[in-house]
Amino acid sequence: MIRSTGKKKAFILNMGIVLSVLVLSLIVFSCDRKESYYFDNLLKMEKKGYKGQKSSKRSIEKLKKGIEKYRKEVERTVRASEQLGIYYKMLAVKYMYEKMYGEAAASLKKALAIYPENPILFYLTGVCYGYLSRAQVEESERDSYILKAEKYYKHALNIDPAYSDALYGLSILYTFEVNKPEKALPLLKRLLKKEKENTDAMFVLARVYYDLSQYERAVEIYNRIIKSSTSKIRKNKALVDKEKVEAEIYGKK
Repeated sequence: MIRSTGKKKAFILNMGIVLSVLVLSLIVFSCDRKESYYFDNLLKMEKKGYKGQKSSKRSIEKLKKGIEKYRKEVERTVRASEQLGIYYKMLAVKYMYEKMYGEAAASLKKALAIYPENPILFYLTGVCYGYLSRAQVEESERDSYILKAEKYYKHALNIDPAYSDALYGLSILYTFEVNKPEKALPLLKRLLKKEKENTDAMFVLARVYYDLSQYERAVEIYNRIIKSSTSKIRKNKALVDKEKVEAEIYGKK
């Protein structure tokens, strides 16, 4: 029994040593990977390394020392930048909630400087410029903001062509702000192909068909809303709008 117990202790001790070595190896491997990443990419940036030329041993040693000295600082700076981008986005959303769209747009631009491929930021900026256009007295200034809103919505869709909010936002702009329902039509069809029960999009589509004098199609969309919506308020609104369109079709008052 004593020998058996001794063997068990020795086995456990050996396993502990093995596990410790494995953990240490993983840590070293992780650090090595980070240093290798920095080293390999910095080496490519060395002028002497261009066009197949070899970097000197001295430059390699300088790179290694620089990596050791600044790697943690670089990673800390990147993390700080990430947090700053999130801060600007949160600040913009708060400004939008308070209907301070100019300040929101300014914050979103700062966030875009950090995250230039984020479609949500472009979409939100488009929303801000859309609201700002309504506050302009001069027609030229209003048109300038509308053009900016259109550009930001389009850029969001260039990044993510299936982005529902951007499709909806741009269709709203074309339908209600610039009176170009023919441009809104394909956007709404794309959106409703993806989200068949999107009632908001259906209401806008019905309005688009109405503006294009396609009254029967507008009635069809209102019927879809009445049939599919679970909201009594929306059902009633669709019913009222449908009756107005039918009155125009049949000449009723």
